[in-house]
Amino acid sequence: LDDRLAAQELRAQLNGGRLTLTGVLPLSRPLPANDPASQQPLTLALLPARIVQKDVYRGQASARVTITGTAQAPVVGGDIHLSQGQLILSERWLRGAADAIANSETTPTSQGNGKSARLRDLKIQLGQGVQVVLPPNVNITARGTLALNGAFHRPQPSGAFTLDRGEVNLFLTRFRLDRTYPNRVVFDPRNGFDPELDLRLTTTVTQGANQLEGTILQRQGKFPNEVPITLAERVQGLEAVRIQASLTGRASRLPNGLELSSSPTRTQEQIIALLGGFANHSSPESTQLFLTNLAGQTLLNQISRSHETDFGGLSWRFFPTVLPALPDNRNVQQSALALGGEVRLDIHRFSASFLQMFTSFGDSVSDPNLSQLTLAYRINNELRLRAVGSSDRDNRLIIEYNKQF
Repeated sequence: LDDRLAAQELRAQLNGGRLTLTGVLPLSRPLPANDPASQQPLTLALLPARIVQKDVYRGQASARVTITGTAQAPVVGGDIHLSQGQLILSERWLRGAADAIANSETTPTSQGNGKSARLRDLKIQLGQGVQVVLPPNVNITARGTLALNGAFHRPQPSGAFTLDRGEVNLFLTRFRLDRTYPNRVVFDPRNGFDPELDLRLTTTVTQGANQLEGTILQRQGKFPNEVPITLAERVQGLEAVRIQASLTGRASRLPNGLELSSSPTRTQEQIIALLGGFANHSSPESTQLFLTNLAGQTLLNQISRSHETDFGGLSWRFFPTVLPALPDNRNVQQSALALGGEVRLDIHRFSASFLQMFTSFGDSVSDPNLSQLTLAYRINNELRLRAVGSSDRDNRLIIEYNKQF
């Protein structure tokens, strides 16, 4: 009896693609080098087909996988190519990867008796249009190749992926990958499925002047109520803060590798509050920022996810804010919750913004549908020149000086 499995050609149809199996695989004893069958390893080939595997992958796939060694100790190699699909990282998958990392750090690799499946340069390539998704926090487009070697139950990955675009939720705020930066994820066999990250993400949040300073907007001087405060003047107190998050180092060591910065400059406590996070020993001003963004991001995160995009420096978004309203007859300053939308163009130090307030909840707001066009040039972190035109014809040229202490 010949100690081998031979497949002349087995064919099957799979979701519009063709699956074939050909070649020879010995059962228990490796083939000698001079055996012609050693040049015909058992090969599983998949011509392009649409694969739907729940909670794993949905999209186009093609493959050519070879099995050498023996049936008792197979060695699997070859290429798997994915394109125009969605690779889903479930919490269960991530827990398994984390356990594998922990085991690899505490348990030495055992060669055993060799009677187990192994991987030898099995390459998984992410081609055009592959989204890597971890609902609801991660949705990115990646490309690159990952090679797997070692024991089948504990593979050693190597390779790198470039992240072209996508979104990541940090705290309660959605960040976008900075497309001007070479965002990369690198796998090293020594670290297993604990990659090195080198990512830069950006977002824009809206901050009211009263949120930052903890003060109200009102007239000063002898006759504070002689000239009324217009809604446009109050909207001009809104500040668009562009926040950058840099992620570097091993994924398992986050958030140690997370660095936050902003333009214009804000303290770390203020940035975290703007993002919907909360730090210990926060000031009352930061607490107000936290509560405003907590309510707003919780309600509008899914809307923004569906409608916000980024074409280089062009973006649009929806946002909530707290606007100081007109004083009442007791000269007591009130606040009103407003929902706004903004289309924004950023080119280096120059920015152009069209802002529309859709609604406002507060009896003291006279015009809840204000429109405003703003052209701004930031000279430095403290000084900014701004031209503002609004639908109530309150047009202004403003020089702003802002110093953080």
